[in-house]
Amino acid sequence: MGGNRLIGGGSHVPWRSIDDLRGVERALHKLLLESLSLLPKVGEAVEAPRPVTLPTDGVVYEPELAHCSSCEPASIAEEQIALEKAKADENKACAEAQMLALEVKRRQLLLEKGVLDPFEPAPNPPNPTPAPNSNP
Repeated sequence: MGGNRLIGGGSHVPWRSIDDLRGVERALHKLLLESLSLLPKVGEAVEAPRPVTLPTDGVVYEPELAHCSSCEPASIAEEQIALEKAKADENKACAEAQMLALEVKRRQLLLEKGVLDPFEPAPNPPNPTPAPNSNP
């Protein structure tokens, strides 16, 4: 195996075989021998695990959180109730606006006819309650 490696100070040193441990300090020599037992032997084939990534439901459906079935049913029901209440409030406001528009039109027609009576009708007199039957 040819080639050089660059070490501290910018000097080039040829690569050495793992079996060539001449001139290596004792601590480094011991560390290299311990590490050597972890390496594959010459001619031994090593198969590294090959990771395979498969999509999961979380990956596939993440963009569609609105259709997620893992949400709590109570929170879904709460959202639906709040939405229905908001729609009912909107419908009520629209109906009140229509009633006010009709009242304005009614009052304009009364003024055009020359009717200058109070716009508010007199309250209906309360119905008398029948006296309790006092027959013995």
